[in-house]
Amino acid sequence: MPVAINGSGTITGVSVGGLPDGIIESAEIAAGAVDLAHHSASGSKSGTTFLAGDNTWKAAGGVTSRGMLRAGHTGGNTSLSNNSQTEVINLADTGGNNFDFDGWYNPSNGRYTPQVAGYYQFSAVVQITGGNGTSNFEWNAGIRKNGASSNSITAIMGSSDNNGWGAIPLAGIFLMNGSSDYASLYAYVYGTSGTVRDDESFFCAHLIHAT
Repeated sequence: MPVAINGSGTITGVSVGGLPDGIIESAEIAAGAVDLAHHSASGSKSGTTFLAGDNTWKAAGGVTSRGMLRAGHTGGNTSLSNNSQTEVINLADTGGNNFDFDGWYNPSNGRYTPQVAGYYQFSAVVQITGGNGTSNFEWNAGIRKNGASSNSITAIMGSSDNNGWGAIPLAGIFLMNGSSDYASLYAYVYGTSGTVRDDESFFCAHLIHAT
């Protein structure tokens, strides 16, 4: 028996249990008969949201955080003890050419803790002074994830008669979890004490792929 709707709005031909699946095709629905006002979905619809495949309204635009950081000059030097790995602190993230787009860098402990999960490109130059005339003086620097030497981008330099300074370039990629993972600079000297010069050192990061 066909389904009929008469002029009074009475529907006939519908049995208990409703219409069978697939009985009404899109070609049989008049244009404009179903609009967003009649669609049931969780969330709030607006001019800046879209209806996702899971039947929820989501904000348009994706990830807005860029994870951009450049920390460097004017923060303050970091002293290095002989034969000891030291986390570099006090690089400034504001002023001059420095910036911290999302506020994820903490100058007081030198740690960058991004709040969007993904792959991040890190780079740095660490300027170390000390060891002038010290035989077999060695200095190195690294970018570490969560302070672990096993998750480190490291470069080592040394000299039998160091001239008192050295600049160490670093670059690499880490996968960060977007909550607790952090990255920071480490520096090391062997043979005598040294100093990380803030005026010649910098630490950079940016998000290259969100996960």
